[in-house]
Amino acid sequence: MNDRSLPNPARRRAIAALLLSLATRPALAAQAEAWPSRPIHIVVPFAAGTWVDSVTRIVADKLTAELGQPVVVEVRPGASGSIAADFVAKAPADGCTLLVGGVFLTTLVATNAPHAVDPLVSFVPITRWTNAPILIVANPAAKVATLAELFARARREPGRVAYATSGVGTTPHLAAVMLAQRAGVDMLHVPYVNTNTEIKDVLAGEVPVMFTFAGTVDGLVKSGRLTALAVTTRERSVAWPDVPTVAEQGFADFDVSTWSGALAPMGTPPEVVSLLHRAFARILQETDVREKITALGLRVDGTDPPRFAAEMRAELPRWKAVARSAGLRSD
Repeated sequence: MNDRSLPNPARRRAIAALLLSLATRPALAAQAEAWPSRPIHIVVPFAAGTWVDSVTRIVADKLTAELGQPVVVEVRPGASGSIAADFVAKAPADGCTLLVGGVFLTTLVATNAPHAVDPLVSFVPITRWTNAPILIVANPAAKVATLAELFARARREPGRVAYATSGVGTTPHLAAVMLAQRAGVDMLHVPYVNTNTEIKDVLAGEVPVMFTFAGTVDGLVKSGRLTALAVTTRERSVAWPDVPTVAEQGFADFDVSTWSGALAPMGTPPEVVSLLHRAFARILQETDVREKITALGLRVDGTDPPRFAAEMRAELPRWKAVARSAGLRSD
């Protein structure tokens, strides 16, 4: 059926829609061409000096030259990342205020955390910058050098072998829950708010095992004060090539990673999202950028908006299932 066979009212609506589309395209193109007309603000959800902050500053330094506008890094920590997420979600959708997102966006929603911002309705993913594993370490006095030895002890002492994480519902906690379920063991979770206190207690042997983010205990592992048991990503870490993956130790397809990446408020024009992605993709290919990010124990990513969005959508039901099994959800 062509448009001449449509009734007159329908033809008029079709023609009006076409004219509106044609009229809008130049405006959108002009908006993209003029963007950015003011400084870009990139909001970091965690404290200054964390690996997320470090990666952001590496990228931001290059973005200024790419876009011809100053790039300001704002640190807005609190509520496990929700304060920054809420701030950016409510910002104008003009591409000038961006969030450094991470897996916390999907885990917080999955665990029904207070003030969690739903990333699927609040943000447009732009580019995932980095990917990194959770590192599983133990105090040498615990006399466990592999996951098999850890779980053998956990079976001998059900509910008594303790492990530390950065808090209830965090990625390290959910990774530990997933792994304990796969291994069929019951371990004691000890959550911490302060990472320094967490590390101090693990070094003292008060808590023998720790699930932690890459970069937090590198020096302690290299000096032998902690033993690295495994990394949780599908592939070995570029920073820890000699540390086996969880999958290599009998848990096929186990894959948990923590990531960083740029997101914009929902409603940001597609043309602006595309321009930002191309800028980030170029930056992530620069040799000095890759070297600095790799030195932090992270893998450079560069995922484009459609794939980034699809992977975020896939994360949410996965974490909901884990949270439910851990008693962190009631539905």
